[in-house]
Amino acid sequence: MKVLLVDDDEAFSASLKELLRLDAVEADAAKDGVEALLKLRANGYSLMVLDLMMPNRNGWELLDDMQNLGIKTPVIVASSYVSVPEPMPGNIIGTYEKPCPGLAAEIVSQVRRLAAHA
Repeated sequence: MKVLLVDDDEAFSASLKELLRLDAVEADAAKDGVEALLKLRANGYSLMVLDLMMPNRNGWELLDDMQNLGIKTPVIVASSYVSVPEPMPGNIIGTYEKPCPGLAAEIVSQVRRLAAHA
């Protein structure tokens, strides 16, 4: 399983990337929607963990770009702003509010569940 972490909080991305590595999950990081879109188009990812509020291109804009380009990578939203419109975009499979104690561990747990069903 290969995961793309999209967050301008580099410390959060680094800690989550390390936890995933310990679980034998390959992860790449992007600091904004522009970098994430380049990586999504160049690589196949099983999952993306996405912050919504970032500089340059934010998470909502990235989700729009993905829809317009037909990129169907499943998304877990992890953001301090998690108000997701109804109906929820089809590729969002979970939402978490930051900061939250144990958030990285919860995301790793969800990745494990997804990998078990892949």
